[in-house]
Amino acid sequence: MTFAVYMQRGRFQNVTLHGPNEQVQCKVLIRNVPKTTVKLESGWKELCREHSLQENDKIIFEADNEHT
Repeated sequence: MTFAVYMQRGRFQNVTLHGPNEQVQCKVLIRNVPKTTVKLESGWKELCREHSLQENDKIIFEADNEHT
């Protein structure tokens, strides 16, 4: 299951992303029109800045446990 599908099925409003430097709370935006998309809003830029993430860097999302 992809991260986006997991987020859609879980109907999350917020997630906490953990990195080696810090953890950041991000707001989740799920849209269903014209197609379903998942976007991490507030907090995402802070996480990228804190961990020196740049465009085209690869990251892996893991869930502690599955709710769906």
